[in-house]
Amino acid sequence: MMFGRRPIFLGCCVLLLGSTLGAGASNSYNTHMACRILQGVAAGATESVLPLIITDMSFVDERGLWFGVYWGSQNLINTIFGISASYLVAATSWRYFYWVLAIFAAGGLVTGFFLLAETRYTRSLASMDGQVVFTDEWGVTHFLTDAEARARLGDVHQPDDQEYREKTYLQHLNPVSGTAPNALKLGLGANVKMLQACSSPGVIYAILASSIALGVGIAMSLVYASILTTSFHWSEKSIGLVNVGIFPASLAAMFYAGYCGDKMNIWLAKRRNGVHLPEDTLVQLILPFFVGAIGIIIFAVTANAPESHSSWGIIMGKQYG
Repeated sequence: MMFGRRPIFLGCCVLLLGSTLGAGASNSYNTHMACRILQGVAAGATESVLPLIITDMSFVDERGLWFGVYWGSQNLINTIFGISASYLVAATSWRYFYWVLAIFAAGGLVTGFFLLAETRYTRSLASMDGQVVFTDEWGVTHFLTDAEARARLGDVHQPDDQEYREKTYLQHLNPVSGTAPNALKLGLGANVKMLQACSSPGVIYAILASSIALGVGIAMSLVYASILTTSFHWSEKSIGLVNVGIFPASLAAMFYAGYCGDKMNIWLAKRRNGVHLPEDTLVQLILPFFVGAIGIIIFAVTANAPESHSSWGIIMGKQYG
């Protein structure tokens, strides 16, 4: 990103807060839908920025753990809010769902402003164990020999007495730390590289897998409430209890994708004399793929013939589908 992570994150938080308040105050379907779309834009952009921030702050061998903590804790918080929201709406009105969500959005904005520093910055060359450590404009770290460094970067000399002063806390609060060098070229180059990445089978598989999973998840979220109320006679205020299963699922996913995922990447890298490949992460998706497919099938079978199955089919299918 040519402007860094912090301004994009804070801007999305402001958009999320404004669209949430707008949805709660809306008096027409079109206004409500427009605010919901803006919520999706804000949340989607933030979901893209936060993984970049975690990538900036973590090493490869521990990155899975921090991603697991991030997504696991996010699911746990969403579960608590999802369970309580149905009781809240039943006791008050649907607008209070947005008022409470706005409080969370405002809290996230204030917390992010005061605690989240910019994580994207130009990293100087460093020499380590006879190799040149170089972080490119995309945040990817390379270990180069002297010859490779000269061929790629030219003859670069830095004075030994060059000082880099640590920023003060007030300087970190600046929403925009400045633009990256060659910002326009960097921005256009990022779009070109994203198009080039789409020629990779691994990238295409990851995009399709996540898109299909997200689409199926949204479809299930749109129908499970009506199925539980009409076919299994759940009360509307109890609908949120369907999310209880996310608690154990989130903890299991956090352990598997985090701790076990890092161990798996390290093991695969050792087989190549310490070389890690991004495609190694795809190995971790094998088990979630089958678990998700089984969950979707259970949900579909139960929804198709509710008279012959228990509501646990909807509960378990929604959590693991």
